[in-house]
Amino acid sequence: ETSIEEVNYIGALLRNGQHSCGVCIVSEGYTLTAAHCVSTASPASLGVRVGSSFRTSRPGDTVVGVSRILMHSSYNPSTIDYDYAILTLATKLQFGTTIQPISLPHHAEKIDDGTLTWTSGWGSTHNPNHSNEVLRTVEIEIINREKCRLAYASRIPVTERMICAGDYYNGGRDACQG
Repeated sequence: ETSIEEVNYIGALLRNGQHSCGVCIVSEGYTLTAAHCVSTASPASLGVRVGSSFRTSRPGDTVVGVSRILMHSSYNPSTIDYDYAILTLATKLQFGTTIQPISLPHHAEKIDDGTLTWTSGWGSTHNPNHSNEVLRTVEIEIINREKCRLAYASRIPVTERMICAGDYYNGGRDACQG
């Protein structure tokens, strides 16, 4: 478990008021999420909750509406290629200790295989004694794309736009459903 102060660039995508997926804050007016999380949604059905360590709403949470969904024009729901979308927020966020933009890599910046990185969210846990109510973070390793292609060959094509990360071969730390 972690606190929002440690990963203050993350938020919850709400669909009809319920937690649906995670988002990353990229600026005062925009968040980034997976296209598959919003592909069938209308802006009116979405909200973004930021500044909270909890999956469900608490008094004092910051919730803003979404005015526009910008999915990548090449997003393919069958292969999940180009699986990203920018959400334009209806109200600009006020930055503080619990709400900040994420630091993104430069366009051509290469992330080497084996690099340790972090993922955070309210995703599924396989252990019934671990709740996903409180924000979690885990250190994961960037996986060689060819190894990833072999591991997922029967499921989806792994493209140049995808980053493989986690602990697939040893039982499973990754970012999953939330």
